[in-house]
Amino acid sequence: MRLPISLIHQVASQLSHLRTTIGPTRLSQFKWKKWLLYLLGWSIAWALMSWVFWQFLHNAGLNRHEANLTISLWLGGSNIVVQVIAYYWITRKIIPAAITSSWLIVAGHLLLLHVSISLGRAYLQVGIGHYFAGYNPRLDQLTERIERTSFLQLPFSLMQFFDNWIYVYSVLLAPICLKVIKEIYIARNQALQLELNLLRAQINPHFVFNTLNNIYSIIEEKDAYAADVLLKFSHILRYTFYETEKDFIQLYREVDSLNAYVELEKIRHDQHVSIDLQIGAIDSSFPIPPLLLVSFVENAFKHGINSTIGASWVRINLRASQSRLEFDIVNSKPLLNSINVSMKGPAFTHQVGLTNIKRRLELLYPKTHQLVITDLPDRFSVRLLLTHDGKTNNLFTDR
Repeated sequence: MRLPISLIHQVASQLSHLRTTIGPTRLSQFKWKKWLLYLLGWSIAWALMSWVFWQFLHNAGLNRHEANLTISLWLGGSNIVVQVIAYYWITRKIIPAAITSSWLIVAGHLLLLHVSISLGRAYLQVGIGHYFAGYNPRLDQLTERIERTSFLQLPFSLMQFFDNWIYVYSVLLAPICLKVIKEIYIARNQALQLELNLLRAQINPHFVFNTLNNIYSIIEEKDAYAADVLLKFSHILRYTFYETEKDFIQLYREVDSLNAYVELEKIRHDQHVSIDLQIGAIDSSFPIPPLLLVSFVENAFKHGINSTIGASWVRINLRASQSRLEFDIVNSKPLLNSINVSMKGPAFTHQVGLTNIKRRLELLYPKTHQLVITDLPDRFSVRLLLTHDGKTNNLFTDR
């Protein structure tokens, strides 16, 4: 089941308020603290890894403590570089791919990661071995063993696999598990909070509609025109609250809401606004996402008609067969000297709305839609084509 639009607006408002309250300075401080913790953690890992290598070199029997310490720091640092890359590769790429992608993509990531780690560690160690050649026999033996192995055999040798496991995978096992547990805990808390908010949001519509019914019963006998307007508004509100919980609805429900919205806009505007809604032959069972067409119409009124002081117009045309829907909407644009000052707002809201609609179409109609947007100096037009295979079973259900 999808979240009501009111709840989405509430969450967005809270996030905006949180950002305003915290401010850019405190957000910057939070990021610095986060990066300092990362730096501290990897520094501790570098020290531990260097200690492991120091033990490895010290057991060679040579008392070159200063040289062994320097070599250990270099070897530990090279391994930390590989570990950092591997950690973020696993947490940012492989784990999300395991959730959303096929096992072939995950296997490809794992293979590429192993090859990269094997070659990266090997050639970093060879470079350090050549630089400190002759200082420690164990380092010389390690360098010689790597150089004897061919480039293609190196990632798939048993020795290199165990080497990677000891110095990379086993070290990363604990932080990766902790991160996964943390993400699960955060996701669980967010799910519980969203469920609580949803339960709260479900109470509000009942109160709203009961109140509207009471108002309607009061004004019905005194002002039939006002009662009719309230009825149309109630229809749109009911549609927004209840039908938007579904991924797809039958076209006639969207058309009913579209008619009600246009009628309200006709009541709102006087004769200087020309509103032409043409609904041709339609197959009422055509599946469509709720509020898809209404969003385009609302956009036309908000950024075209409502922003113009003088004469303006909007033309809407809809037709649909069993497998194809065609929707066209064209609206006039205000000239620079006829912009309604009271309707001025952030320019990006227009683009954000269209961007959200485009993204929605990409998700629901990945290869079966065409959206053509034309922005001219005096008009703005949208042409939408939707097709489907006629299989409407299981589409009109809550998700």
